[in-house]
Amino acid sequence: MELQADRILSVRTDRTVYLCGERAIKVFSINGDGQAVFLEAMNQIAAGECGLCVPELIGIQKKEQRWMMETEYQEGRTLQQLLAEVPGSEERILREMAHEMCRIHVSGMTLYPRLSERLSADIGKAGFSPGLTERLLDYLRSLPEGSASCHMDFMPENLIWKNSGEICVLDWAEAACGDPLADAANTYLRLFMTGQHKNADIWRRAFLEESGCSSDQFYSWLPVCAAALSGACFAPCRSEERTLLERFYADV
Repeated sequence: MELQADRILSVRTDRTVYLCGERAIKVFSINGDGQAVFLEAMNQIAAGECGLCVPELIGIQKKEQRWMMETEYQEGRTLQQLLAEVPGSEERILREMAHEMCRIHVSGMTLYPRLSERLSADIGKAGFSPGLTERLLDYLRSLPEGSASCHMDFMPENLIWKNSGEICVLDWAEAACGDPLADAANTYLRLFMTGQHKNADIWRRAFLEESGCSSDQFYSWLPVCAAALSGACFAPCRSEERTLLERFYADV
């Protein structure tokens, strides 16, 4: 399938985002899950209706066995670009990130599915031994269910600092309803996984200060979030990534 695209904005294993004039078109892999595409769109609409800055949805269509989601293009720089381009900006940018995440958590939007259900499913897909899987699921059941709006892909590359000063939040595919600490722990792990160890630690401190949560509460979510990442975000999880994640759930 050919698009009259100006350039590629981002690439993932299951989707590519193109800039086409003033629109961003996300093209999913062939025979992709149409229900997941519509769920992402629904979550994005819900976020916008709750006052958060998100791209305006223009439409969804399917061509040549590929789903496409078209949105308004957002001018600005991603926070990942700013982190790379502005030395010493980590504290300021990651604190702005923490502030924006907490805004999402208290926005009151209705998101589906339940985060605990998604984490359970991802842990089940990770290929652990039956004993470890059951221990992780028991551990997850011991944690607070929560009812906050969680983004669950809250990374610097998914946040655009617009010229107006607003932060626009992209990629609502993983959004769910659950405990906000799971959302924060997931960002920490994703930063850690991409080698941003210093930024991961700054993020942890910034989120705890912004949210008022304790370190113990935060750390309690790392084992199940790391186990779920082994079965989801990096599926099939490369061996080096799995080794890094294992340290967080090995003692469960």
